[in-house]
Amino acid sequence: MLLSKFTGKTMVFKNENGFYRTTISAKNREGEYVNKGINIAFKKGVDIPNKTVIDVKNGWLTFDEYVSKQDNQKKTSDFKIFVSEYEVEGGQTTASKAAETPAISPEDDLPF
Repeated sequence: MLLSKFTGKTMVFKNENGFYRTTISAKNREGEYVNKGINIAFKKGVDIPNKTVIDVKNGWLTFDEYVSKQDNQKKTSDFKIFVSEYEVEGGQTTASKAAETPAISPEDDLPF
């Protein structure tokens, strides 16, 4: 059996139905990067907001198999990455709060 392991930082996109996707990229023959979306799944009860950056500690490639709606006999498979361990990037929330706070330099005249 072939095993896969996924680790690293990625942005997670959540749609209105509560399903998650992320992107993967690869170089094509011309040396340009090409991005593709892939479904991503988590343990039950996980709720990650849309456009959250996570650091995947343990994930693997798996798939969902279902019967096609167009042809009730044909089985279709969709690949996905299952993430069992991850950390939410703390810098994302800090960065958005920092953008709201004006920077103060030593040259500024302060009222005190």
